[in-house]
Amino acid sequence: MKKVGLTGGIGSGKSVVARIFEILGVPVYNSDLRSKGLLNTSPELKSQLTAAFGKEIYSKEGIDRKKFASLIFSDKRQLEKANSIIHPFVEIDFLAWIDRQEAPYVIKESAILFETGIYRRLDRNMLVTAPEEI
Repeated sequence: MKKVGLTGGIGSGKSVVARIFEILGVPVYNSDLRSKGLLNTSPELKSQLTAAFGKEIYSKEGIDRKKFASLIFSDKRQLEKANSIIHPFVEIDFLAWIDRQEAPYVIKESAILFETGIYRRLDRNMLVTAPEEI
């Protein structure tokens, strides 16, 4: 099965393109949504994050997104640490998701395919762009 990456900046139309593929029957893995889910459903990921960032990033309801964001988006090293913990879990989830698909190819939607090097593990990559005024 071929794996195709789909990326683009905020507001570029990446999600619209992903939705078009879904309408056409192509399975689309939304990395952002899946990672948000994993933050609350994976005990191992939760354990690693609390070890790295403290138990206070989680409440009874799940991850405290505001608190976690304040820790990682104010310090590039903290963001890199968070990504180094989260991304392997997303990759494992993606590979397990692929195993459940029965299509000739799948789309992996991710805003940071190139920044993280994920694009190298995919067969093809698409970059969605749009002029800023649009």
